[in-house]
Amino acid sequence: MNIPQTNLLGEGAALAFETQSQACGRMGSPFMEKLCALIAQNGFAAGAVFDRINHWNGTIGNGGDAVPLRLAGAFHRLVLGDADAGLKSVYPPNNSSDAELLSAVNQAVIKHADFILEYLKSAPQTNEVGRSALLLPAFLSLNAQYGMPFSLFEIGSSAGLNQNLPHFHYDYGSWQWGDAASPVQLNCEWRGEQPPVTNGDIHFSKVQGCDLAPVPISTDKQRMKLASYVWPDQTERYERLSGALALASKFAPAVDACQAAEWLGEKLSTAPEDGVHSIIMHTVMWQYLSKDDQALCEAHINAFGARAHARAPVSWLRFEADDNSPGGALTLTHFDGMSKTPRTSILARADFHGRWIEWSSNLGKA
Repeated sequence: MNIPQTNLLGEGAALAFETQSQACGRMGSPFMEKLCALIAQNGFAAGAVFDRINHWNGTIGNGGDAVPLRLAGAFHRLVLGDADAGLKSVYPPNNSSDAELLSAVNQAVIKHADFILEYLKSAPQTNEVGRSALLLPAFLSLNAQYGMPFSLFEIGSSAGLNQNLPHFHYDYGSWQWGDAASPVQLNCEWRGEQPPVTNGDIHFSKVQGCDLAPVPISTDKQRMKLASYVWPDQTERYERLSGALALASKFAPAVDACQAAEWLGEKLSTAPEDGVHSIIMHTVMWQYLSKDDQALCEAHINAFGARAHARAPVSWLRFEADDNSPGGALTLTHFDGMSKTPRTSILARADFHGRWIEWSSNLGKA
């Protein structure tokens, strides 16, 4: 195939790929670190895909539209679907030189331009179930404090796989929780302070979620799209995604196709249910909302929380990137009607894929 001349990306796009490369290195993916660095330094073949990325209308980096991860997802989907032998030959578990990988990328962006352009339209949908290992200690803490069933409202649900977090098994090294026979085995290094009460149970009386573009998982082709956003050299993440999909066939997630603020406005329009602890939850999705939509979501949550009381508490639990490092912040805003203003605290800092959590909260300790 005659490949057009490789062009260097503009400064903004190149920086986005370089920043993503560094993040992938910190998060244990040497392959993704190399792939993104090569594109940052060399660009790729001129054509429709190059033009689309180099003139992206929006925030191209991982603090916005995460375009490097969109492109990497498209490449990986071609590999998983056996649609590009050249790419597959240079992807894990195969080893490749920088020149071989860059050559395969250059050919793919021309040969599969229409497919890649379509993939670039969607934000990455990893539905990373490893993040449940970050959420579990908060649920255990709140359960120890109130002893109520939870009603879950999840925004940015993707395929809704984290709605099944009570059915996973968790190993933090110093303590464990859940069904040891679960097909989802989450290993998360526990750091920091003593863990919360760890022998309680978690019961969801109702589970519901929304996503602007829910990821269907009823067919192999649909499930492959989720797998495409798993980094190719991280086999443990494949295994837990496979287990989570198996559980989802037994405990079907509930995900509406709806914008987050609109959905919260409808679902939180009535008073919190008595005898139930209402949880509004999200993980690594806030950055994809506009500032106006973030403000609307927060307004709906605050209005709902203002009607909370001792027998109907409300919590806003989220794990998101912030301006600090390492990792992201697990944050809880709690409404119980006892104080005039809600209480917000950072419970922990944690790895974005759930490899470790550094707990710092006294919530729910014995």
